[in-house]
Amino acid sequence: SSDSGATWKQETPPSRSWVSVAMSTDGSRLAVAAEAGNIYLASKEGPATATVAMPSLPAGSKDVTAAPAIAGASLSATSMSCYTLTPGATTTYGPDSLTVPEQGVNLLGGIGFKLTCTDTGGTASTAVTLGAAYNDASALRVYKRSGTGPLVDITEQVTIQNETVAGATKTVIRYNLVDGGSLDEDGTADGTITDPIYIGVMNSAATTTPGAAGGSLASTGLNVYVLLALAATLLTSAAVIWRKSAKVPKRVSFR
Repeated sequence: SSDSGATWKQETPPSRSWVSVAMSTDGSRLAVAAEAGNIYLASKEGPATATVAMPSLPAGSKDVTAAPAIAGASLSATSMSCYTLTPGATTTYGPDSLTVPEQGVNLLGGIGFKLTCTDTGGTASTAVTLGAAYNDASALRVYKRSGTGPLVDITEQVTIQNETVAGATKTVIRYNLVDGGSLDEDGTADGTITDPIYIGVMNSAATTTPGAAGGSLASTGLNVYVLLALAATLLTSAAVIWRKSAKVPKRVSFR
């Protein structure tokens, strides 16, 4: 403030009759003096984070046809103003026979939620942590759906990477939401952000179970260690057959 707060709006009664206002250079701390002589100190609050785990949702908010990566996912939204998840609005979706824009993609399902903001036009940094880890994160696809409309690919608007979460490797999808922006379902800056998204994966992508030592192939379902054991058995059998079929030269003696 360049006028010691004289033009600031008084938000709550009663008026404190500020006579002097001082602020740190970075704007993170305030010191104000009232007419009665009391000095009040304040600091700028940081962003708040709202989180919800899909397994904790009530049964009526969970679609049983959603893939384990969706059913076991968690959601977090960090913001200075849009940090309240509307109660009862968070839900999981199944594939619902929806048409995927790209061939060869297996739709896992989706997550829907609504954020309430303290003001219009707010933003939120959102993270969806899947209940699985995909070796090739680039094989994932993220889609937006408005109402009953078609799926729209928004993969280029998000960041997908594997991260260590609570000691396990999981695939995390991060993106920014804006009240009234392109990812807000109603497209109106009205103090709420409605964001249903769907997630798919290329059929050939391999997954690993979070926290497990071994891997599994999505296309075959065979464990890596099982494959190694089968290979060793085949090699041993081949060696035995070769020894039995090999001709042993007769020993000749000269007297």
